[in-house]
Amino acid sequence: MRIAFSLLIVILVLACGKPAVYQSSKTFDAGWLMTDTVQFQFDFSDSISGYNMYFELEHGPDYPYSNVFLFTDNTTPGGKKYRDTIESYLAKPDGEWLGNASGSKVTHKVLFKKNIRFPKQGAYTLNWIHGMRDTVMKDILSIGLIIEKED
Repeated sequence: MRIAFSLLIVILVLACGKPAVYQSSKTFDAGWLMTDTVQFQFDFSDSISGYNMYFELEHGPDYPYSNVFLFTDNTTPGGKKYRDTIESYLAKPDGEWLGNASGSKVTHKVLFKKNIRFPKQGAYTLNWIHGMRDTVMKDILSIGLIIEKED
């Protein structure tokens, strides 16, 4: 009994992961339109620590692609703007999803910036649009941004 209880505690601790310092998401009722900009705004005052940034994408089982492209427009507190493109594979060549499948949805947590710093204190803005060929990404349920402190 003690061994089972100890094993349960270890599993629960490992499953929790790091707490996010920022987490936000947007849900979609009828897919993600190419004209729908998803905006994330967050404040940072720690210019020394490193952070990992993830996007979390949830889709249904009928999502027609094995990858996703995101176009990002980023703005720093000083007003500096830059663009970036993110590509991520969501499935293996045989079609098996790489994310966690649960019921009628698949969730992907994808690291896209590792150990980055936020050199200026203040508000940062990330605007995302999808970069797929379809004007509507059907079967997309939500997309989110997660920022965790690097160890």
